[in-house]
Amino acid sequence: MQARHVGVIVAIFFANVWLPTGSRAEGEAQLICEEPNFAFGTRVNTEMVRHTFMMRNVGGATAVISRVHSTCGCTTANPTRMQIPPGEAEPVAAQFNLHGRTGPQNRPLFVNYNSVSNVPLRLSITGTAVAEVAVEPGSIYFGLHASDNPITQTVRIRSYVSNTLFAVTGSTSSAVRFTTHWEEKVPGQEYLLVVTDTQPELTGETNAVVIVTGSAALKGPLRIPVRKMASNRGGAGARR
Repeated sequence: MQARHVGVIVAIFFANVWLPTGSRAEGEAQLICEEPNFAFGTRVNTEMVRHTFMMRNVGGATAVISRVHSTCGCTTANPTRMQIPPGEAEPVAAQFNLHGRTGPQNRPLFVNYNSVSNVPLRLSITGTAVAEVAVEPGSIYFGLHASDNPITQTVRIRSYVSNTLFAVTGSTSSAVRFTTHWEEKVPGQEYLLVVTDTQPELTGETNAVVIVTGSAALKGPLRIPVRKMASNRGGAGARR
């Protein structure tokens, strides 16, 4: 009798040991998204980026969503259902307000649900926001070394909206050592501004501002910071 009980216990033990890993998750919810990142490219910072992510429950229990949130109020998302049965998919409509933003953007979205691991599903929206008329780069830095020859830096002023035309009418620098000139590359849409350091041999730090004036589409004069900081430590031979 005792041997029979021992045999039953041993059988149960080995059944638990050799239980396939996949079957342990049959009673768990698991949300996945095959394309969790949406890259919107380059957009003007007056736009609203919209995208629909598709979630799928590949677990064995109903996924109950408790919260969908981001790290910023500029990004929102709303699933149409808060409960997703096993094997079913659910769209999540997300939007990201680019108003007033410039440069690279990376906005995460977190879908909290009844995951056994308590790890939310992470989605993200990435791209670059630019002004209707953008200045690239937005500032000029001439580096940390002195030179015997004039150094130039080029700034591109470009319209990212086809129907936004503008004109550059002038450019000035607050420091005498920096001179400016500009040329029109694409009529009404793109200009190149060339800033030259005419005294590159000077050491120390110089901070200045280049002001670009033009038509109303520029949204007022453009102000471009300029900086030069050079040291002659080690003598003239240290220049490069």
